[in-house]
Order: sequence, then structure tokens, then C-alpha cells
Amino acid sequence: MEFGGYIILGAVFAGLLFLGAAAVLWWAYRDGQFSDLESGSRTIFDDEEEPEGAQTDFFPTKNPEDLDGPPRRGE
Repeated sequence: MEFGGYIILGAVFAGLLFLGAAAVLWWAYRDGQFSDLESGSRTIFDDEEEPEGAQTDFFPTKNPEDLDGPPRRGE
């Protein structure tokens, strides 16, 4: 393949990538994902959701009892 063929192939792949990204952004806008950007950022600072200093996310293990996290609700 000549050098020009590689350039055309790269341009085709770049165009497909651009069209895919544009389609995903259009779908997200149409679904209302960009309508309220503030509420999602406030939930990470809500004291009721995740208290400061308490770890609420853990690396998954085979045995859930091995986790040294806060007590679960109902325990």
C-alpha cells in the first residue's frame, strides 16, 4: 500500500471516530443527560450519603465478610 493509501485509511477511521463521538453526545443530549449538571456534583458532598472519613467503596473480594467497612444497614 502506498503512503497516500495509509493517509486515506487514517482519515476514514478518524471520520468514523468523530461520527461515533458526535452520535453519543447527541444521544446524551436528547436523553437529558446534560439538563442538570449541578445535582450530580452535590451528591458527593452530601453527609447522609457518604460520611466523611468512612470508606464506602472497596475492592471486590471473593468473601464479602472479609471487608472491613462500615456496618451495613440492618446489621
